[in-house]
Amino acid sequence: MATDFPPPPRREKPIDASGMFSRVWERWFLDLARMLDVGAIGWTSIDFTDSDHEDIEIFQGGTTDEHYHLTEDEYTYLQRQELVEDITADTSLNDTHGTVVAKANKLTVTLPAASTTRIGKKWDVQLGVNGWVNITRAGSDTLLLPETETTVQIDEKGSTVTFRCLSATEWGIA
Repeated sequence: MATDFPPPPRREKPIDASGMFSRVWERWFLDLARMLDVGAIGWTSIDFTDSDHEDIEIFQGGTTDEHYHLTEDEYTYLQRQELVEDITADTSLNDTHGTVVAKANKLTVTLPAASTTRIGKKWDVQLGVNGWVNITRAGSDTLLLPETETTVQIDEKGSTVTFRCLSATEWGIA
């Protein structure tokens, strides 16, 4: 038996002044999920009055035509992370693959040259075997860790380190 469900809260924005998800909206969603889970409500019973999928700018990263509710950069990063490249020889990273997995011991992975077009982009390097892999900078770029470094070493199988381009000349660990 389907039950009518009250319309979503209209007097309160989903994101409150502190940037957190509103408790009123959270309660509404949890109640809705519970009712849908037990089959007590049908989708046709939900009042979608004033609902506009394009009106998502109040959500972090959402703008018109970004139906994945992420910024374009976040979406692109996630797509790149799905492109995993297994490497068995020293290699230089590029913009194609977001993740490389070292499948041989004693490899060197060189980050792409930091640049303004890469700021905010991330690359993951994973050690897939026993041994170690060195991750090094390109040219005179700087790796900002607790201290400035030129090389980072991963020596625990299964470990992943995510590097993020911070500026036109600097990399950090995300």
